[in-house]
Parts: sequence; C-alpha cells; structure tokens
Amino acid sequence: MSDDRQQPSLGRNSDTAPFYRNRGKVGRGTGHDGRGSNMERTLTILMLTILFLASPAAVGQEKQGPDLKATVEFMNRMAEPEHRIILMANQCELEIVNNEAFTFYLPDGTTGSKDQTGAAHTEFTFAEIADAFPAERFRLRDVDPSSIKSLGAASSDFIAKHHPVQPADLETSDITLVDFGTTDMKKSIEVGGLKDSGLGHGTKVFNKTGDISSWMFVFRSKDRAERFVTAFVHAVKLCGGKPADFPPTPTEKP
Repeated sequence: MSDDRQQPSLGRNSDTAPFYRNRGKVGRGTGHDGRGSNMERTLTILMLTILFLASPAAVGQEKQGPDLKATVEFMNRMAEPEHRIILMANQCELEIVNNEAFTFYLPDGTTGSKDQTGAAHTEFTFAEIADAFPAERFRLRDVDPSSIKSLGAASSDFIAKHHPVQPADLETSDITLVDFGTTDMKKSIEVGGLKDSGLGHGTKVFNKTGDISSWMFVFRSKDRAERFVTAFVHAVKLCGGKPADFPPTPTEKP
C-alpha cells in the first residue's frame, strides 16, 4: 500500500522550513546585497549534512576495526612462540594445532602457613593441569565473548623457586592462560589430534575424539596473552558471538 502523505521539504518555498527562506527582496534598490540567500544555502547544506551523519547509512560507515582475516593472523602471531598454529579452517571457524605439550599449575585455593619467625602468611595451593589435546576446532560464533579472560598460572620451576607462593608472586608468574567457554555451556569445542590424510606428502587432518564446552591457551608472556584476549573477543564479535542467556548468578556471601 502506497503512502500518499506529503513529505516535508527543505526547499525554498517550504512552509516546514521557515528559517531557510529569504524573506527579504534581493535586487536593485532594495538595500539587500544577496547575503540572505547565501546564508539560506549555507544553513540548508549544514542541516542536510547533520541529517546524513545521523542516518543509519552513515553510522554503518564507522570504522569497525580489523577484519576477521587480519584478526586471526594477529592471534596466530601472538601464539607462535608457544609453537601453536591458529588457522581459519572455514569462515568463522578456527582450527588450532598445538606442537608443544604444556603441564602447568593453576591456583585452586589458599592455605595459611607460618615462616621461621612465626609470622602468618597466606599461600596458594595448585592443581596440576596437562594440555592434553594436540588440536582443537570450534566456531567463533559459539564462543561467549564475556567468558574470554586471562588467568595467572605457574610452571613447576616457578613454584619451586617461590615456594611458598604468595598471592603477590603470581603478578610475575611465568605462565598466563587465556580461558574461554561457549555460550550457555554448549559442548561445541571439538578436541582431538591429527591423523594422516592418506593423500601423501605427510598431510595431516583433524581427528575429533570429543566435545567440550571450555578450554584454554597457554602463554609464556602475560603481554601476549592479554593482546590475544583483545583480538579473540573482537573475532568472536565479528562472527556474531553472544554472551550467555543464563550466566551464573553469584552465590550470596554469608
């Protein structure tokens, strides 16, 4: 059905734009020099410019940051020192190959202790975690962007050197993890290994052995890990990743 309503006009004779009409007469003997007409045109151009900048088309032209290809390439550069390869298998799907296995220690609690002088201290207890999967594959749109974060961890050498490990010691720890999970804990992160493709030339293909809802990347550099987080969140948002519909509600403290 067509809309017969008359649209407002910014033209010279429009009654809807009284401020853009030159009410004075321009010509010989009137005492005006045409500046009113110039002012009218200037104001009209200014108003049209403002309307354009406020339009959805102009908003869509705002810079959105690096595209997906450039973002994944940056993520791969950040992960290369850990002998990890991050590839874009398909549009918005990542495949990760881990060429180095890590065993690290993640704080899982605290306990009290006393030093030789009898002074009380709080120290961390740790859980040992092995990077068990040589390869992972997942769709970026399945990841909850709000779940991506970096965590302080430690190697066995670091714990031995700083034992007992105090909370302040983890500020300089030698391992940083990037933890992430899927939206609403869907088991859509494929994990497994690599197997021979049968095509010769040593070509390997992904061999899935399971599905999980969260995983982590290991870094020996806190700076690279934090930069990886920034790029990872950007990539997930580019592919339509959304926060969980049902995030955990914090337990009320007694």
